[in-house]
Amino acid sequence: MTYGLTSEMHFKAEETGIFVYPLKGTGEILSVCSKALNILHPDQHLVPVVKAQSRMTSLSLSLPERFSDSKNKKLSLRRGDKVHFYGSRMRINDLEIDLAVGRVWRSALLPKDVEGLSIAKPSLLKNTLLEEGKGSGFLGCLGAKAVGSIFERKASEILDGLGKRGRGVQELKGLSQLVGLGVGFTPSGDDFIAGALIGEKMLELISNDQVRMSPLSIDKREIRAVLKRTNHSGRTLLWQAFRGHFPYYMIEAARGLARAREPDEVMGVVSNASNHGETSGTDALVGMCWYLEASAERERRA
Repeated sequence: MTYGLTSEMHFKAEETGIFVYPLKGTGEILSVCSKALNILHPDQHLVPVVKAQSRMTSLSLSLPERFSDSKNKKLSLRRGDKVHFYGSRMRINDLEIDLAVGRVWRSALLPKDVEGLSIAKPSLLKNTLLEEGKGSGFLGCLGAKAVGSIFERKASEILDGLGKRGRGVQELKGLSQLVGLGVGFTPSGDDFIAGALIGEKMLELISNDQVRMSPLSIDKREIRAVLKRTNHSGRTLLWQAFRGHFPYYMIEAARGLARAREPDEVMGVVSNASNHGETSGTDALVGMCWYLEASAERERRA
């Protein structure tokens, strides 16, 4: 598959992730597909060139539609082609991309994004996920449905055996066992962990005066220590999540859940996220739901 380019080999990025501009060094094209051109940076993180804001991350950039206009002259971009990062610009063969213009996608939640979150929302999200979520990933980890694949069964066993330490803010240990677990462009275990991390971020941003949930502190050191277990996509996702940055669709899901007042609105959140990847969107919501539900249950028992 090729990307079509006009005879003008200079493009300006319409939107650039906040971590793209500082990149330096020479990477290469890892894969070319209809929705993204995936570049592997020498630090082993993926830098996707995408067409839609809905696919943005803090390490991706979007280009104008004419970049992929098949009516224009074509330049074949293939796996293995070298990609040179110069900070404010990026070069692939005869193509130069200006990164210093356009919007900057910061990919971070703000306190205003989680206004409206309540202790009832996790249960509402869980019920909607069990009805509408894609079932070939980690959906069974929420219970109430038969656990399917060997990966899902393993994940359920891991979650049942997690350790929690501390009388105040409890430390949640053991999620590192999910790193790289599952199949897909991003393994389901990595999506689940990213979902749990955005759940943790949601509770960090909202005070206990607004919502009574007792946050669990995820042990991130143990997860970082085993990132070699997973693929480039999973490692990139978690690297960003550790820094409080998440893909566009996850940010929108967190915002949507916080402001939802009716079950139909939560259904919309699940439907939109489930369209991301094969099961990535559902798995991330499962992780978010699992974390928020565990925190809400801890508050009820306090």
